[in-house]
Amino acid sequence: MASSRALLVYGFSLLLLLMLLIIGTGLGYSAANNSRMEQIVNVHNVHANQVNQLRSYSRELSVLYYQMLLARDPFTLDELGQKASAIASDFLKIYESLMQSSASQEERDKLSRLMSLAGKTYNFQKEVVALLEQGKYQDAAGVMVSKVQPSQNESVDFYDMLVKERQQLVADAARSAQAAYHQSFMLMLVISAIAILLGIMISAYVVKKTWTAEMVLKRGKDELERLVQERTSELHQLASTDELTGIFNRRKFGEVMQMELARSKRYGTKLSVILFDVDHFKSINDTHGHHIGDLVLQKLATVISSALRDTDILARWGGEEFIILAPCNESSCPDLLAERLRSMIESTAFGEAGRVTCSFGASEFRHGDDQDTFINRADHNLYRAKNSGRNKVCLG
Repeated sequence: MASSRALLVYGFSLLLLLMLLIIGTGLGYSAANNSRMEQIVNVHNVHANQVNQLRSYSRELSVLYYQMLLARDPFTLDELGQKASAIASDFLKIYESLMQSSASQEERDKLSRLMSLAGKTYNFQKEVVALLEQGKYQDAAGVMVSKVQPSQNESVDFYDMLVKERQQLVADAARSAQAAYHQSFMLMLVISAIAILLGIMISAYVVKKTWTAEMVLKRGKDELERLVQERTSELHQLASTDELTGIFNRRKFGEVMQMELARSKRYGTKLSVILFDVDHFKSINDTHGHHIGDLVLQKLATVISSALRDTDILARWGGEEFIILAPCNESSCPDLLAERLRSMIESTAFGEAGRVTCSFGASEFRHGDDQDTFINRADHNLYRAKNSGRNKVCLG
């Protein structure tokens, strides 16, 4: 009897030790798996964010080089060139970080391919800058269209492919976590057959751990989608807005003007263009510095915007030059609108720059006009205002 009891105790003790060993192994495996899944998700999310940042930098460089095409002032061209260099430097830092953190040769080969595409685009962009510095603006525009833009599109497609791969890796990690969960759950079922109470406790623990891993994966996916949406919104903003003044850029103005011209031709509505720039702006930069010149342009955009109707379109045409598209009522007398704006600018204080004036050239839409003839007539009137003493309005 005593020996039976001893055997039972020894057997139970052995069974208990075996159960503890199985439980310990199962719990250890589950914890290690969850930790490993979290690390994988975090690494993939970091890499995805870095690829998105490279994509954003590439887009920013493209916008800067389009702005260079519009720049006629050497100082503006130099300033844009410096910004492009700074963005390229940040691009290289993130690229090097990605290369160092990439575990497989396949990933490094893809990143090398990405850098090759970026380098090809950068070489084309340098060709554009060289042509701009030589004053060959039309040639530079041709290179942008025939070389830079196709190369940029190829790079963007490659970025998108890398982001999708990262998303697939996150999805694969989720499936691995699910498979690990099933293995752990089966182990808990074996243990629960021996001790139901311990099995229930261990199963609850495993479920809790698995839920945590799934929540980590979900947060990673949601964060990745949010970042993609934010980057897309930022790229749309960069493509249509002047970085310094916050108003429309030349590209966006051209799109809006095409729609307004089509509407005017179809319905016979009146339409006018007012082109103006800051008198002696170079003297402001030379005397007070480019920072003060930038502040003058920013305040000028604010003052003019506050004086226009919601239907009027204000954009930065290039350098210190601005353009207004005024449809419908007030466009029947664009010289009065231009004179009101000229007087308002003349009476506005511009800080350290002191008194600032602007010259205006206005033009009304005529039958047979296209966008170029319409704007060129306003540009001609602007030069008339400049040549007749500045701080004037000329309509023709």
